[in-house]
Amino acid sequence: MVEWEVEMRRAVGAILTAAAVVLLTAGLATGSLGPGAGPGSLSASSPQVSAAAAANKGTLTIAIGSDPGNLDPQLSILSTTRGVNNFAYDTLVHIVGPGKVRSGLAASWKVLSTTRVRFTLVRGATCSDGSAMNASVVKRNLDFVSDPKNKSPLLGVFVPPNMTVTANNRTRTVIATSKTPNPFPIQGLGLVQMVCTRGMNNRSLLVHRAQKTAVRMSLLIFPLLIWGMVANERRMVWVQIGLVFITVYLAMPMNAATSTARYVASMGAG
Repeated sequence: MVEWEVEMRRAVGAILTAAAVVLLTAGLATGSLGPGAGPGSLSASSPQVSAAAAANKGTLTIAIGSDPGNLDPQLSILSTTRGVNNFAYDTLVHIVGPGKVRSGLAASWKVLSTTRVRFTLVRGATCSDGSAMNASVVKRNLDFVSDPKNKSPLLGVFVPPNMTVTANNRTRTVIATSKTPNPFPIQGLGLVQMVCTRGMNNRSLLVHRAQKTAVRMSLLIFPLLIWGMVANERRMVWVQIGLVFITVYLAMPMNAATSTARYVASMGAG
């Protein structure tokens, strides 16, 4: 084995060791290694703060177990994504316990038949950009999800396919009619996270911005692999080093849970 190969192998070993240290440190900082694993986690010995004191000031940081990906609330059904989107979007109703429903954007609701349900919206609901969240906007949301062409994963889960929705802004009512009996219309339709007019007009505003970074990294990985495959062993060592750095970068925790939710809301989307 020539001298340069020995030196390169030592360098790769050192980089891998450093990468492990970085990932371990990141896990401890965010508390993602499990309960009580680091300063970011809440354990029995953590200081307890009253709800009133916590609400007055300070910053709340929430660690999530995975990247939520596309934050369009009607194009994802992942629990992580819905959890993040709860900070940016409201629903018609809130499920607060077994059989317990609380008002959200809807002040009241009534099941008219096995195929029809009516929601009456609260007065004066607005979006972050000041636009109205009225019956017409709610109809647009439900129409989008119920249209099979949009390929929403909520279709058939929360919303029946090809549902007919009518809206009356004067009476603040939305009536949804399904073609077949819907056993849980309140729990289904009521939990669709509502997007405001600006987001409905331009759904690209709703997408997770970190996806652009992921695309750039993918475009970097493939040329790097091809370059190494058609080259000699020395280049393959540099390919290994590059892949280590890329892996560490992609594994680093991101602040998507808070920063992206603020971004979506600032776009007038939620």
